[in-house]
Amino acid sequence: MQRRDFLKMAGLAAALKSPLPGQQPQSFLAPTGSQDAAKTDFTLQIAPITLELAPNRVLSTIGYNGTSPGPLLRMKEGVPVTVNVINDTDVPEFVHFHGC
Repeated sequence: MQRRDFLKMAGLAAALKSPLPGQQPQSFLAPTGSQDAAKTDFTLQIAPITLELAPNRVLSTIGYNGTSPGPLLRMKEGVPVTVNVINDTDVPEFVHFHGC
């Protein structure tokens, strides 16, 4: 497979995973209301998955909670949180977090 074809398929996969207008993105939201946000815990499982980008175009990759890209984790600023990372691959993996 040529690099150009790979990038096209990766872009298609990202577009297929994007929410449609008016839909919420797949995420694990911090609890609100009566639940205590200070006790928010997340589990992030890293494991091999396969994605069908198009008919007869299957890609093996690493997924997070069964999806690629991984889920969106939302938390409140200043509230402690625990993220339990489970690596079900046979190699060390990195998890990269961003703040908004």
